[in-house]
Amino acid sequence: MAQTGEKLFKDLSCITCHREDTTGRGPTLIGLYGKAVTLDDGNSVEADEAYLRESIVNPRAKMVSGSSRSCRRSRASSARRGCCSSSSTSSR
Repeated sequence: MAQTGEKLFKDLSCITCHREDTTGRGPTLIGLYGKAVTLDDGNSVEADEAYLRESIVNPRAKMVSGSSRSCRRSRASSARRGCCSSSSTSSR
């Protein structure tokens, strides 16, 4: 399962925003699993398998507080063009 996730992460260009350091547009994913995540609506959820799966399939379903909305697309859209391809605009 980890290999499948790593392949999706690369294929969908997730690494463009979710880097190991703080230079990406999105939050780092290092050590995220099992931790509480504060959402932009003020609610908190656990970063469990269900949350992560939903975030891959529907990235805008639960936005992390302070994260950039410029790059969050559905999995299908990301697969077609790459999450932050040069054709993307920051108004998304």
